[in-house]
Amino acid sequence: NPFSFFIDDKIIETIIWLVKTKEIEDLLGPPLATTPFDRFPLMPYRTGNMFIGYIDYVDHYGNLHTNVTEKHIKDFTDGKPFQIKFCGENIEIYDSLATIGPSLSAGIYNHLGKLCIIVKENNAFNMLYNNTHNQVQIILSEW
Repeated sequence: NPFSFFIDDKIIETIIWLVKTKEIEDLLGPPLATTPFDRFPLMPYRTGNMFIGYIDYVDHYGNLHTNVTEKHIKDFTDGKPFQIKFCGENIEIYDSLATIGPSLSAGIYNHLGKLCIIVKENNAFNMLYNNTHNQVQIILSEW
C-alpha cells in the first residue's frame, strides 16, 4: 500500500477508540454558538454614490468595529457632505467619547483608524446589530 507510511495501524486504533469512548465535544470542544466576526470577512467597496463596509468584530463592550477606515471615508467623500447609515440609524462621527450624548448612536475611529459604531453608556451590539452582514453605508449627500 503506497499510503501505509502515512497512517500507522496504532493511529487508526487510537482514533477509533477515541470516537467510540468519548463524546465529540470532549474531543473537539463545544460547538460555537456565535462568532464575533465572519470567517471570511467581506471587503468594503464603492458603488455609485455609496461606499459600503461591514462589521469586522464586536468587542467585549458591545462596540461594533467596521472594516471602513478613516482614509476610506476621506478618499471617498473628498470633502463632500455625507451621511453614515447603519441598521436604519444615522451615525455621526465624533472626535472623542466625551462629546457624545448618553444613549446616542455614534461613530468614532478606533486605535486602528477604523470606524467603530458605539452607543454611549450602552451596548451597540444589543441595540443595533441584528445580522453578521449588516452594511455600514457612507452615502454622498451631493451626487
